[in-house]
Amino acid sequence: IVEYEAPGCFGGHVHAGGEVDPARGMLLSKIADTCTGVDALVMPCPNCYRAVKHLSSEPATRIPPVMHPLEFLVMNVPMDKLRAKRTRSIKGLRVSPFYGCLFRKCCGDAEESEKPQYMEDFFEKLGLDAVWFPESNECCGGPKYLDSPDALGALSKRILDSASNWGIDIISVACAQCYSLLEGYGQSDKIIGEDEVVVMYYSQVAGYLMGLDKRVLFPSRKG
Repeated sequence: IVEYEAPGCFGGHVHAGGEVDPARGMLLSKIADTCTGVDALVMPCPNCYRAVKHLSSEPATRIPPVMHPLEFLVMNVPMDKLRAKRTRSIKGLRVSPFYGCLFRKCCGDAEESEKPQYMEDFFEKLGLDAVWFPESNECCGGPKYLDSPDALGALSKRILDSASNWGIDIISVACAQCYSLLEGYGQSDKIIGEDEVVVMYYSQVAGYLMGLDKRVLFPSRKG
């Protein structure tokens, strides 16, 4: 794995179907030049992931396959290696993946796009059975923030209320926008295991199972 410095920002929210303006075209060209010979390009930023994956669909861009870190982990890390690192259990807590619209229109398979299984597969490798709730693939409202910021509270509340009604203890997310909006609305930066619905990155759930110190997982909390 080689870490590359990003040549620039793709301009925030870029939706599939948009035209490639000259500035983004130059960024794509820089990425292609930098990543010559790379087998896959892993992008943690949800906006960059969606934008570059869509814009790189044309062969002329010379961009290697674009993957989210969650996709990369599921497809490239063997189950036995992950399970060997597990030192904790969260048996009795219901953990539910929340994808929002992160992978929508980014997956080659239509069924995978509408109902991703990346977190379920990842957690299964760690010996954790994830549960489902109806809003797991609903948009958190992040891409609409600039258009209607007042509507975000209602969207976040609906998602959190649904999870609570389904008895979910932990909502696991793979998108920074989803985490920011849901965690911000629910003020859910709590130590794992408290009564209210907790919002965590999938990597935090995995880190907890692997024995990472709570101060590493929740640096904003004291104690």
